[in-house]
Amino acid sequence: MDYAVPKFQQMGAGVDTFDGDELDVHKPDSKLYKKQIEKTGLNQSQVNAGNWASMIGQGEGTDTMKPTTFLDNNGKQFLQNAAKEAGFPEIENWDEPTDKDIDTLYRLSFPKDYGDKETKINDIQIAFNEIRDENIIEKNKELTAQGKIPITIAGEGHIELVKNMMTKNTKLSEFSLRHILKSIK
Repeated sequence: MDYAVPKFQQMGAGVDTFDGDELDVHKPDSKLYKKQIEKTGLNQSQVNAGNWASMIGQGEGTDTMKPTTFLDNNGKQFLQNAAKEAGFPEIENWDEPTDKDIDTLYRLSFPKDYGDKETKINDIQIAFNEIRDENIIEKNKELTAQGKIPITIAGEGHIELVKNMMTKNTKLSEFSLRHILKSIK
């Protein structure tokens, strides 16, 4: 995206993310959290904690994922229970997670990466990705209905979704960068 976005902007294209404000993981009152609560049956405190675990586990800092915003005592206990259930050590430092804490949080969020036991923390992460996938499909439909050509640059976890979406309705060749650039000129 670092390369593609400026090139598309030079051509006069508008640039948007498929998440947008309504799916901002940094906003516990966003549509993302409400939909995760619906999908998982968990409460706000648990979903806040699960999203915090996922983001911290992936290397985001506590400056943007403040423990005071995302973790109450119930959320902390939820994470400790999940760590125990999966056979991991307890989280030691909520304010400045240690490397071991970060590893535990990542493995709770993405247990398949290491063949770990799945817990409800993983359920929150799965709901997160499902909601993002549903949103990208919806945005694609909206933009196409407006006569625009949506260009999706998908992360690794979303490639199959985008591939399936493109091959269902059209020929994959119509989505090649060369084809898109020719149609813009």
